[in-house]
Amino acid sequence: MTIRWGAGMWQLPPHQLIDVVAACEALGYNQFWHANHKLDRDMTVGLTLAAVHSRRLTLGTFVADPYVIH
Repeated sequence: MTIRWGAGMWQLPPHQLIDVVAACEALGYNQFWHANHKLDRDMTVGLTLAAVHSRRLTLGTFVADPYVIH
């Protein structure tokens, strides 16, 4: 059995999100989840930013509120 580690984040400014993704990779995390909230940026933008700055992390939605996704 292999233990896989992941991190979930609420909305962060883009430069902080890039730093968190880099830290997750450096610490050996396998997954990164990004959440959305009605007053924050679109989570798909954050996930795209994470994908551009990640080499191996599996990405996904942490919490998806369907009422705020356009």
